[in-house]
Amino acid sequence: MSRVVVVKDVDFRYNYEKILSGVSFEIVSGDYLGIVGPNGSGKTTLLKLVVGSLKPTKGKIEIFGESPEEMKKKELIGYLPQVMPGKSFNFPATVMEVVLMGLISKKRFPKRITKEDVEKAERIMEMMKILDLRRKFVGELSGGERQKVFLSRALVHEPKLLILDEPVAALDPESREDFYRIMERLNRDMGITIMMATHDTGEIGNYATKLLYLDRRVVFFGSFDSFCQSEEMTRYFGEYSQHIICHRHDRKKW
Repeated sequence: MSRVVVVKDVDFRYNYEKILSGVSFEIVSGDYLGIVGPNGSGKTTLLKLVVGSLKPTKGKIEIFGESPEEMKKKELIGYLPQVMPGKSFNFPATVMEVVLMGLISKKRFPKRITKEDVEKAERIMEMMKILDLRRKFVGELSGGERQKVFLSRALVHEPKLLILDEPVAALDPESREDFYRIMERLNRDMGITIMMATHDTGEIGNYATKLLYLDRRVVFFGSFDSFCQSEEMTRYFGEYSQHIICHRHDRKKW
């Protein structure tokens, strides 16, 4: 399989504080990577480095064999940044307008919406089960509905890599489960490679294929089975927490 993301010996400092230290890992086409770790572990910083919003203090990042800066000029990445709970969405934009922004940003001047653009947006919204909401204002929607809108905007230009930062943080349990099912379908049926940062360590192991546990450095990177069988991770987390994260043991006995 082809390499999609290569992170090699990456450090990042902010105001002389080292946020990330010696981070290295690779993901290949078709991977679904769950990135977990405590608050302040550098998850959001890592994703911003991958999408090119930040530059490493040291080390190298390649996306599809090119720098993040070059990737920003292309349509291979879909990015869903973190949305803080309680954030207001009262700006006057409809669901259709927000989804179409994912295409407008990629167009050259003059930036005109075509009939084909609208049809593409409608196909994505239908897949996300929000087509009936297309004329509603985003501020009128529930948290789960809004997240589907923003995900549709990230998907409308048909990216090969989808990067998500805490996408389920503000969702209720039913919406969170629905969101995970959508991610699973995008990864398994559409072949989209996924990187997802999350605090949801109790659930991500049910869906992702690989785990990156980050605490300013790489504590673990690999499959969930390898994590579960690692004696080093048992010593680091304790047996109970290790098995809750990996989802490869029967919880009832714990």
